[in-house]
Amino acid sequence: MSSAKRTEASQNEFWSVDSQPEKLSGPVALWRAPAVLATFVVLCSLGLYALHHSSLLNYFFPVGDWVFVRVQDQQFVAIRQFLLSYYVAFGLFSNGSARARARLIFALVGYFFVFCLILDLSANAIYQVTGLLPDLNVQQIAAGVVGFAIFSTQVFGRGAMPETVAMTVTPRRRLVVAARFVIVTVLAAFISLKVSQASPAIVLWLRDWALLGGLGPGVFLFLPSLFFMLFMLSFWDRIWSKKDERYCPPLSVVVPAHNEEYILAHTIESLDAAAGRYGGDVTVLVVNNNSSDNTFAVAQT
Repeated sequence: MSSAKRTEASQNEFWSVDSQPEKLSGPVALWRAPAVLATFVVLCSLGLYALHHSSLLNYFFPVGDWVFVRVQDQQFVAIRQFLLSYYVAFGLFSNGSARARARLIFALVGYFFVFCLILDLSANAIYQVTGLLPDLNVQQIAAGVVGFAIFSTQVFGRGAMPETVAMTVTPRRRLVVAARFVIVTVLAAFISLKVSQASPAIVLWLRDWALLGGLGPGVFLFLPSLFFMLFMLSFWDRIWSKKDERYCPPLSVVVPAHNEEYILAHTIESLDAAAGRYGGDVTVLVVNNNSSDNTFAVAQT
């Protein structure tokens, strides 16, 4: 293969305008990534040191993390300090004006603190009513999952995203789906709690070899248990839907194409052949993504 052809193939295979869409992304200096990591390490270390050695912070947060309700000594990971340090480090070196970065940090820290306060007060209320001591590991898992969700929503919500397109969405079985998700989530938390409190030899052995400083295996069991039960529910739904052999819902296939004239015709022919065997309606949408070759003409043909 000649050098010119090899260069052209490399561009078609590895480069696209999607890599830096206009108004949705911009150049970022290479030094920002290591600066975020270094700042995160410093903030996390200083925060953990202050939580363990400051008499004032130790009085209000005696467990060594930003937990608002006193609980008995339990082994856990300081995930809240981890997230708060990352929030600040990321916000300091993100794009935008100083005011925009400050607002992002304030929103991340504020929403996370409010959620943690509600979570801790709810766990304490359960303890006051039932007498069951809340498991701090479960609270930390919930704080971690919601903390990353807060980060994602705040970052994407403040970006220069495309204008919202009005769509008519008619979800089916909304209450059933929500109820099933709540049930499996509670069940996964119950299983994790029981395993973390168990004392058979295999559990003790797993606890000795667990990651993150000997954290109990029940903590790591929550998400795998949740995902497994959700998978089983979807598997059951699939089996149930197959009872109707004529179930072929309409499909839409989106083909984003940027300088794809050399392969687009073959792609459309393959989709057409597959649609002929599907049994339902299939719509193919070819999106001409700022092509400079004959992609549009090939798609029309």
